[in-house]
Amino acid sequence: MKKVILVDKNSGNSEFVAKHKVTKNSDLKITLKTSKSDVWLDHYKDTTVIKLIDDGNGCTIKLTGEKSMMLDYSQVAELYLIVNELVEETNLIPKYKRVFK
Repeated sequence: MKKVILVDKNSGNSEFVAKHKVTKNSDLKITLKTSKSDVWLDHYKDTTVIKLIDDGNGCTIKLTGEKSMMLDYSQVAELYLIVNELVEETNLIPKYKRVFK
């Protein structure tokens, strides 16, 4: 299992933790959780916010409280591109540095 801490480049706060795991079926499972940092309210610390499973044929994305969504790889690439544009063009989403644990 690989663990990645996502640190806000501006504030230096550790805000999210991404855990990467290869399952018995050789699927790649990535779980994004809020960190245990004081940037979060106590009831929201260490909470899963989204899961992604790559099964070799595409990805299933599951936001907490929402239905799962299956995307093929071209859709994943398009989602990445549009979210990256949002990050680059606005201040709505902080930029993160990846710290490997």
